[in-house]
Amino acid sequence: MIDTIKKELCTGCNACYNICPQDCIHMAVDNTGFKYPKVNYDKCTRCRQCIRVCPILNKLLLDNKWTKPKIFAAWSLDKKIRLNSTSGGIFSELAKVVLLNGGLVVGARYNKQHLVEHDIIERIERILKN
Repeated sequence: MIDTIKKELCTGCNACYNICPQDCIHMAVDNTGFKYPKVNYDKCTRCRQCIRVCPILNKLLLDNKWTKPKIFAAWSLDKKIRLNSTSGGIFSELAKVVLLNGGLVVGARYNKQHLVEHDIIERIERILKN
């Protein structure tokens, strides 16, 4: 299973841990602080989902579709939003769409001590909260 991959090749991405339907993989921490998968074989059904999701065992083939990157740019048409934003206001515009469709938005903002805080908002009025 996934824990047979050489430890020095593992990126510690947690993909195998996250996909395991039996919850039989845990990420063990070695003496250097690196995480790598360990399998509880008593619970494992050998479904091989961990093998299929591993980016080291399954190299992504990019063929020619990535030769010219697609580049997109956007900003808010609202000058106040645009000038008070680190994203040109695009985050606020996208957040409005999510909120209007019943979703929640997680974002980062500076607090009064100029430290970044993460916040979950559920109303449009909270997008521009300082």
